[in-house]
Amino acid sequence: MPSYLITPEFSLNTLKEFIKSVDGSSVNNNYYAFASRSLSYPNGDDTVPDPSNNPKEYYYDSYKQMVFGKKIANTDVKSTIKRYDWVSNTIYDMYDNNIDLTRKQYYVVVNSTSTSELYVFKVLYNNDGLPSTVPPSKADTNADEPYYSTSDGYEWKYMYTITRNDYDKFASKNFVPVTPDANVVGNSIPGAIDVIKVSYKGSRYDTFLANTFSAQQITVGGNTVLYEIANNASPNNDFYVDSVVTIVDGTGKGQSKQIIDYYIDSSKKLIVIESAFSTRPDVTSHYEITPSVIIKGDGADAKARALVNATSSNSIYKIEILDRGNDYNYAYATVVGNTGGTSNTAVLVPIISPSGGHGSDAETELQAKHVSISFTFANTEADTIPTTNDYRTIGIIKDPKFANVELTLTGIDGNFVLGEQVFEIIPKDLQGKVSISTVANTLNANASNPVDLDRAFKVGDYVYVSNGSSHYIDTVVVVTNSSQIQLSGNGGFACTAANAHAVEIKARGYIRAIEASSILVGNVEGTCAATNNQLVVGKVSGTVAEVSDVKVNGVTKGFSTFDQRSKLTISSNSIQGSFTQDEIIYQTDQATSNGYVHTFANNALNVNSYIYATDLQGTITPGSENLIGNTSGGTALVLDVLPPDLVPFTGKILYTENLEFIQRSNSQSETYKLIVEF
Repeated sequence: MPSYLITPEFSLNTLKEFIKSVDGSSVNNNYYAFASRSLSYPNGDDTVPDPSNNPKEYYYDSYKQMVFGKKIANTDVKSTIKRYDWVSNTIYDMYDNNIDLTRKQYYVVVNSTSTSELYVFKVLYNNDGLPSTVPPSKADTNADEPYYSTSDGYEWKYMYTITRNDYDKFASKNFVPVTPDANVVGNSIPGAIDVIKVSYKGSRYDTFLANTFSAQQITVGGNTVLYEIANNASPNNDFYVDSVVTIVDGTGKGQSKQIIDYYIDSSKKLIVIESAFSTRPDVTSHYEITPSVIIKGDGADAKARALVNATSSNSIYKIEILDRGNDYNYAYATVVGNTGGTSNTAVLVPIISPSGGHGSDAETELQAKHVSISFTFANTEADTIPTTNDYRTIGIIKDPKFANVELTLTGIDGNFVLGEQVFEIIPKDLQGKVSISTVANTLNANASNPVDLDRAFKVGDYVYVSNGSSHYIDTVVVVTNSSQIQLSGNGGFACTAANAHAVEIKARGYIRAIEASSILVGNVEGTCAATNNQLVVGKVSGTVAEVSDVKVNGVTKGFSTFDQRSKLTISSNSIQGSFTQDEIIYQTDQATSNGYVHTFANNALNVNSYIYATDLQGTITPGSENLIGNTSGGTALVLDVLPPDLVPFTGKILYTENLEFIQRSNSQSETYKLIVEF
């Protein structure tokens, strides 16, 4: 049976594409959180039933009982990682590009002791698997440091800061948001080697020595590469060749040089280093001679030294990185600097940073597989969603269509046609001119002032063509070359020097009614807006106009919310009795038409009253027979029926969750955090 692997990058790519899409910038990237089900669950509200994958339940029933919704903004979505709070005396895993990190705790979240922020640190070295007893602190490091060490031997890389606002909005008990630090990203080094793991310590690495220089030992005879070392050094010539001398304290601290010669002259024991120290040591300079580490691979400039445990058969207990190097995809490391040789050699494993370097891509490095979607139903949302009754289900729907959108227009150029498709677009000017014909489906670059068509368009793009008095919009079906593209139909007008525009489609729909200065558009995808950089274009008529106002079902509110209840206007003077919340209403009989009362707004006589209903099925005919309440027995004459804001059963329901019932109020808001795994 064949085996396969879906890599973490696959999930992460899907996650990133989802987050990128939640910007509402195009006609097909509009997400809404919705509330549904004001009726009790079939078996009562004592037990909340699990959601079902049955399309009837998660799609059709959710839609039929949908009450209202609110658009999800890109600021409402963040990638998240599993939450591992730093806890003292915990043995943390360390980053290692050679192993599967999926279930490893190789990073921590630390609460600031002085601010309300939280910090995320990656473990680069865990002190050979010992417990962490000192928390990493942002105050002790900065974005351009490759790593920093705590006194417990751990080495950490600061990744990013979580502000209190982001924490409150997106974090949960088990997850925290990813908020990359631009300075960390900018200072990351691709393919660096920050750690070399000692997987086997070996023994008999005798080329080590520690002492402090005396005045006579520094640059012997004025030679900047010649140093005398302590008298307890090896009596054997060449013993320290290829080892490393490092200034570990005092003047010149942090400098290292390879030893290229070692010899004894009378009573002096002398080393020759590869080149002069940039800062000359003095009598405060404490030095160590240790075996060096040779690093080979496809990168460059990585250097390290091996630290020897003299109490354990002169074994190697740690590798200290002297230069991280860069651009390694693979590397091998060996310990050198022991002239006597050893058969019990240490085994080293270089740990190579992610391809972009530590901190370059926090989502990938920390294996973000979840998204936190946080939204709030805030009171009435400016009187656009109801605050009566309750709901039991929340969910997310993508790209629903709006039913009745009225666009008030200015600067109308042409005559719209009933039933034609219209687009609201942002045209983008291109340099050069094109020719178009009513008898051909090609768009050709103007010979004297051409536009580079194959760079401006791809198959499926829309192109808007205008010569100032005539206009046309169509889709590209073939990109022939830089001078010609083919459209789905013949040109809307003839011209040899028209302007071609790449377009961003913000919304599209079909004209249902036309007035002198407005059009009513149905089946609207995307979001319409009254902005001066957008145009409405008729696909058949070529008519162009600007939008000065947008109404949804007669309400000026844009597309930030929707009300999915049907609105029945009833004559207050005709009301007999009353109507009860959640009861069935019908006209003639329930088989002909029925729905459920969500809200009954009973107004004074001579003023219209309203019933807002969910799951309205069949046809309610205004001005004919009375509407009847099945439980209350109330009756009333219907004057008008306004359908829900959305075209029923359009868009895709991506998420549903059943809850204990939530009673709405005009002084109440409900905030939700949905953690979705990819």
